[in-house]
Amino acid sequence: MIWRDLDIYIRAPELSVAEYFEFGGRVAQLVDARSASFRDNWAGAVPDLPHGLYFGIKQGDPRRGAWKLDLWALDDADFERTRATARAFTARLTPESRAAILDIKAAYWVDPRYRDTVTSTMIYEAVLTAGVNTPEEFRRWLG
Repeated sequence: MIWRDLDIYIRAPELSVAEYFEFGGRVAQLVDARSASFRDNWAGAVPDLPHGLYFGIKQGDPRRGAWKLDLWALDDADFERTRATARAFTARLTPESRAAILDIKAAYWVDPRYRDTVTSTMIYEAVLTAGVNTPEEFRRWLG
């Protein structure tokens, strides 16, 4: 793990916003959070995100080693879709591709573009689909 970011998905299709705020508040207290953001995407207003409730909880600046927790409470369909995507991704990994992904992430995680215009998904795609193996190859792949 390069970026201290945990993604946690909970199957909770009946969870209310009030219940989720109570849960998120308890988690934020437990991890001594310094900031948190919330999104209600049950209706799918942001099409690229799962249908559910989200909390992004930060202990500080992730670029300085602080932890960030991404907590999602999802409906049944998005929970299953997320789990299937994770399983398919894991099945494609080899020891060599894991090492390449970590090398590229290590080169990019302090770059201000990381997570905004250069994403983990781009790194995974470059390594697993295009055969990219080094940070230099990734730079070329980005074009």
